[in-house]
Amino acid sequence: MVSGRKALKYEGTSSSGEVNHFWLDQKLGLLVKWDDRISAGELRNFTQGPQPAGLFEIPADYGKSQQMSGVIQSAKPK
Repeated sequence: MVSGRKALKYEGTSSSGEVNHFWLDQKLGLLVKWDDRISAGELRNFTQGPQPAGLFEIPADYGKSQQMSGVIQSAKPK
């Protein structure tokens, strides 16, 4: 259990022998806890539910930058 939710714990070992763990919420398939040699963390106080439609709207002041478009185009693999 992580934050009161059923989670499956997984363990992985890197090619250098470092062991890490991570927990996936069984219902959501969401990473809810992790730990390794460098960092650790856990999601807390979250709930599943509908999100406000405004989160998915493009901001009124959004504008496309031609300069950035060129950078993105040049970064594509050939």
